[in-house]
Amino acid sequence: MIQKEFTIKALPTFKFRVGKILPTQMLALNTFVDFKNFEKTEYIFNFILEHVEVNVAGQWTQVKEQDTYMPVGIEDNFKALEQIEYYFLQEVLMPLFTESKE
Repeated sequence: MIQKEFTIKALPTFKFRVGKILPTQMLALNTFVDFKNFEKTEYIFNFILEHVEVNVAGQWTQVKEQDTYMPVGIEDNFKALEQIEYYFLQEVLMPLFTESKE
């Protein structure tokens, strides 16, 4: 997967990118998505935050690593989290579903 950088309106000074995701993880996500199930949805959102990276002071780091979030304070920024999740769903998961149906 090409690591295309993106920005979000809520934090325009930061660059983000999707980190390395194994093909087996993508296959598992394809069968796991069920937005009517809270636990599965929460799992997917955590998965996304753990696989999206942010450039902070010239270093790429995960947005969420265990209970640590970067950049500092993003865990309380609903709009920023929502925009990261939306980007991942639109640019990573939707193409996966579209390709798997073809």
